[in-house]
Amino acid sequence: MDCPSTNALRRLCLDQLADDQAQALIDHIGLCRECQAAIDGLAGDQSDAGLILLAAASEGDSQLLQAGLADLKARRPDSDSDAALHYRDLAPWIDDGDAPVGRVEHYDLVRCLGRGGMGVVFEAFDSKLQRVVALKMMGPSLLIDPASSERFLREARAAAAIAHPNVVAIHEVSSIRELPFLVMEYISGESLQARLDRESPLELGTVVDIATQVAAALAAAHEKGLIHRDVKPANILIQEGSGLAKLTDFGLAQTRSGDRLTQSGTLLGTPEYLAPEQINGGSIDHRSDLFSLGSVIYRMCSDRPPFSSDSIVATLQQVAATRPTPLRRLDPRVPAWLSSLVERLQQKKPEDRLLNAKDVSAALSSQTATVATPPSQRVRTRGLKLGTVVAALACVVAITTISLPRGETQPSPASSSAQLIELLTDREATELVVELTSQRTYRMPPLSFDGRSIKLLASPGIEPTLVFNLAFDDVAISCRDSRIEFEGVSIEIGEDRAAEDEEEADFESLLSVVDGSVSVKDCSFDAGDRPCIELVASDATLIGSTFVCATTAVVCEPSDASTLLLEDCSIRTETGIAFPDSVRGTLQLNNTVFETESAVEMLYDVDTAGKLSIDARNNRFGCERAALLLLDVESSVLNEPKSLLEASLPFHWLGTDNHLPKVALLLVDEDSERGRKISRAVFNELFGQQGQ
Repeated sequence: MDCPSTNALRRLCLDQLADDQAQALIDHIGLCRECQAAIDGLAGDQSDAGLILLAAASEGDSQLLQAGLADLKARRPDSDSDAALHYRDLAPWIDDGDAPVGRVEHYDLVRCLGRGGMGVVFEAFDSKLQRVVALKMMGPSLLIDPASSERFLREARAAAAIAHPNVVAIHEVSSIRELPFLVMEYISGESLQARLDRESPLELGTVVDIATQVAAALAAAHEKGLIHRDVKPANILIQEGSGLAKLTDFGLAQTRSGDRLTQSGTLLGTPEYLAPEQINGGSIDHRSDLFSLGSVIYRMCSDRPPFSSDSIVATLQQVAATRPTPLRRLDPRVPAWLSSLVERLQQKKPEDRLLNAKDVSAALSSQTATVATPPSQRVRTRGLKLGTVVAALACVVAITTISLPRGETQPSPASSSAQLIELLTDREATELVVELTSQRTYRMPPLSFDGRSIKLLASPGIEPTLVFNLAFDDVAISCRDSRIEFEGVSIEIGEDRAAEDEEEADFESLLSVVDGSVSVKDCSFDAGDRPCIELVASDATLIGSTFVCATTAVVCEPSDASTLLLEDCSIRTETGIAFPDSVRGTLQLNNTVFETESAVEMLYDVDTAGKLSIDARNNRFGCERAALLLLDVESSVLNEPKSLLEASLPFHWLGTDNHLPKVALLLVDEDSERGRKISRAVFNELFGQQGQ
């Protein structure tokens, strides 16, 4: 379309255009630099001088326009002033009175709270019932469109139909001289958007609390057949003192039957929080609100919305086609279960999201007691050491919701320890998927799998924990020539018995995999004095999981083809990954936090046929001794100049954006106890490491 007239831009600034007209202009402005510059200057203007300037600019004097826009921008009223909120067009409908703004029927208007697409909201006092209320008047420019009045009234009817503590209540619907207005309960506090503007990201307990309440509000609306279609931080009000969250502004709501009053193809809602189907013309239902809720949670956990660009069109393209960076990749302090939940809500296809808001609320509320702390005990995460934050979050049991791939064995439910043991010990079941459906502890004996495929996963919102009572020479789960998978499960040691005749017994690992493979996603391992996982000629994929023990997280005896991947994990052990014998295969480390003495420990072996390939990207090595520890190094190697050092090492290193400790590599001759420290700077020089 051609550039709009300056009068059209002015009417857009004053919110005097119908939604479809406004959106058409906004789409154009998102792509037009000239209009972007013009609209920026017009946004706060209502003065006579501004109107004269606009008239002159419409005659084609672009230099005068630019100079005038700069002057208007400099003289723009503060955003908190009434003049900036544009309610003067309502003057014919507001009667004189003793209140600061005026009077509408028996409501004294105290101050203007804000203006949106459908109207202006005032704080008011109901002189009949002697209470403070919020009064919303429809914008007069919308009177020319009968559908606008119907939409405005529909907001009142839609919200009034929902009786829920997390939905703003409607007290009255009326009109004054044919201009509709509605009266709502007044929420003393601020919008979630206002809070995020001054405090972001929010604490984990606050995020879960607010998200749980909004999900409950949506569940109540959806039960009434209503779809909000504009879930965003600005439409979530937080009550001062109580922290009660209330969903408001049902102006874009529609019923599931689809009674839309807008023209086909018209885009309604806020671009950053829309669902893809709201953009591409697909069918809109309650799952569209779930997508928006996921975007709101994302914003609370980070300093930015999941989709954002310099123009509206580019933002919409991101919503439709781009997958946002996972929350745990932005900030490892975000627990895996919450990151997974948001990813599920933000699936592009509605059928891949959670089924309903009630499930979302249940999944969130199951975590509320775990993550919440009394206000007097809460500590802001900003300024804390990352290790402290990770340790504080480690108690949060990971949950996840998954869709089984097509053709995969359907899960067998297990709600008790006996039922689970019976399923897992049935050796005739060579391919088994078990869904843990009870939010409880499963007491387990040592398990052994040979030549089988086993998958254990948690039901959405459930926090299953497998607890093993073991003797020192028992392995909790032993797998040979098998494939084993865990999703959303916690595995830990209960009673751990050492040998009676040995004071210092070497404990076996919690999980042992020989000639097989293991996949761990959104899980928690607490192995006590044992290694968490032992791999012998096996592959492992560990994602979004926490590993805690007094020894080593993963012990590897790899083959040349073995691959170990750690992504979005938290390692709190003495040693992260150990290669006690052969050093070969492939190790991939992505966005993982190590709170260890050393992250990777290897033996120096000049006779090794190959080298270990280490690909490390965006990891945080909080290692007290060294990121990489190389043992049994020959004295001749310790004396080599750094230019020859890389050729003598048993590993290849490819690193990007890693946070390394001061000692990146430590070479130790165990016989003489001599050592050589390779500093972070030298290590970066040797390997071309990017980052700190």
